[in-house]
Amino acid sequence: MDFKNVPPFISKFVSWISISRVVLVSAFALSLIVSVTLFEQRAFFVDFSDDQYSPEPKIRSLKISDAIYKSMKELVDRSDLIVFSGVVSANLAINQRELVYFYSDSILANVIYEDIVSEYGKVALMFTDNDDENKQMVQLINNKFSCSPYADTANMKLAPKVNSIAPIICRISLPPHYGSFLGYISFGLSRLPNEAEIIQLRAESIKIASRIYQDNEKQ
Repeated sequence: MDFKNVPPFISKFVSWISISRVVLVSAFALSLIVSVTLFEQRAFFVDFSDDQYSPEPKIRSLKISDAIYKSMKELVDRSDLIVFSGVVSANLAINQRELVYFYSDSILANVIYEDIVSEYGKVALMFTDNDDENKQMVQLINNKFSCSPYADTANMKLAPKVNSIAPIICRISLPPHYGSFLGYISFGLSRLPNEAEIIQLRAESIKIASRIYQDNEKQ
């Protein structure tokens, strides 16, 4: 373009626009080349493997040995106080728990148990909208053996009939000490235990919980 007959300020303005366009086009072309290159070489920079990008956490299923099964069965069978016992695996990361063991010498308790498993399965939430149940879960995580009314548990909505045969639930964490939390043992009681019975049940449950934890840590 001939700028001889064009006023100086217009000539400079047109020249500035032309240079700007060239710079912008060049920058755009460069960024496009870089973007395409990075996309083509993405596997080199980032690993998009399914295991890394889409993790699927699961509950660690606790193993119950024959010796422990026998001990828990005998504890229930010889007691007029204990209606049933259960072992629950837990995973706080995904807020889930799973019943891995259940035993009762009560025909009604077993019928109710089968109905619950058939309708709802064995997996449930650790923390729910039940404040009383949530407090009990926190106590377990903090390694506190505790007994509470069955009516205050989340299971009351699922199986209200249990309240008539086991109105009290006692629980102890796995392991029965600080530093880890794999789940808990639960005992359904026919009535509110006295102080001596609580002490005895706590001692028995600590022994069983310790054995379950030791067996599972060996795996």
